[in-house]
Amino acid sequence: MNKKIKILEVINSLNIGGAELLLRNLVIEAKKNNQYVVDICTLYATNDAKNIEEIKKNNVRIWSLDLKNKYTLSSVGKIKKIIERENYDIVHVHLFPASAFVALSSLFLPNNIRYIFTEHSTFNRRRMLKIFKIVDGFIYSKYSKIICSTKQVQNSLIKWIPKNKEKTEVIPNGTPIHSKSLVNQIIKNYDVLFVGRLVHQKGIRFLLEAVSILQNKYKKYVKVAIVGGGPLEKELKKMCEKLKINDRVEFLGFQRDIDRIMKSSKVFVLPSIWEGFGIVLIEAMKNRLPIVATNVGGIPEIITDGNEGILTPKANSEILAKSVNKVLEDEKFRSKLIQNAYRKVQKKYSIERYTINLLNLYSNILNK
Repeated sequence: MNKKIKILEVINSLNIGGAELLLRNLVIEAKKNNQYVVDICTLYATNDAKNIEEIKKNNVRIWSLDLKNKYTLSSVGKIKKIIERENYDIVHVHLFPASAFVALSSLFLPNNIRYIFTEHSTFNRRRMLKIFKIVDGFIYSKYSKIICSTKQVQNSLIKWIPKNKEKTEVIPNGTPIHSKSLVNQIIKNYDVLFVGRLVHQKGIRFLLEAVSILQNKYKKYVKVAIVGGGPLEKELKKMCEKLKINDRVEFLGFQRDIDRIMKSSKVFVLPSIWEGFGIVLIEAMKNRLPIVATNVGGIPEIITDGNEGILTPKANSEILAKSVNKVLEDEKFRSKLIQNAYRKVQKKYSIERYTINLLNLYSNILNK
């Protein structure tokens, strides 16, 4: 009987986010393969109890360090203790500072353990200061493989630290796709939908400006749903008042049933200033929701302009408004985008495909 491969997935928390959603879907899908045992370790407490419950009901163990301070170095010893006690073969890490803590832990662990890191974004604040090249250089040096969600993520990482080139590999993200859909039978409550963190990176101010342009220039009074939370929420609400669109925009906060909200919307807009993969895009594609997104980061690898969606320049509210209006007005064009996007997500971005690619990588890295 073959020995099962034991994997520990380490992430900051399991609160709502793209990387967290991907990890949840991965461990649930991987559970179907008896050759692997996959557990999760989180650094910080998770507020999303339902997310934890959904993972645990699939018999996936979760070790939570419940750190009170973001950069508590005691985490290094705690991670080391879990890895030693459970005798993991592979430690797969997502996001910073989890990547740093595991890199430090590896200094005190046996050499036969393999470490993998997934790079989810084309940019982070550390890349603004050259001193962090030394820090990141050390962190990445402890990982034998770096998975990048898109080619653009891979290129930006290699540009930052060229030594990483030989250890990087692109594995696109995936999402569960259900064959049956009742999209056409659901009432469309919202004309425009945004889902994501309310932070500068997501470019939400340009979406709000586009809504104002739609109202004043195109005489189109669209109803908008903003799903998610973050530090810019108050600022964005004030902006809505200033633009006199506050009666058209609903801030719904964090929502669990994203599929339901997507099915009840007409157009999905992702106006990001930078983006690694944008897992929310494949969520929209599987829900047959037409997409308008900015032509940045890894987005053009997922969406071909005019084929699976419309791509616009970043920080351009005029073109964003024009593109949203086209999708809303042109039913034939909208139908084309929906059909092409759904075919593409089925072919390239299923959670089954992603999980198989990742489990194969786990096996290959142990055989080297």
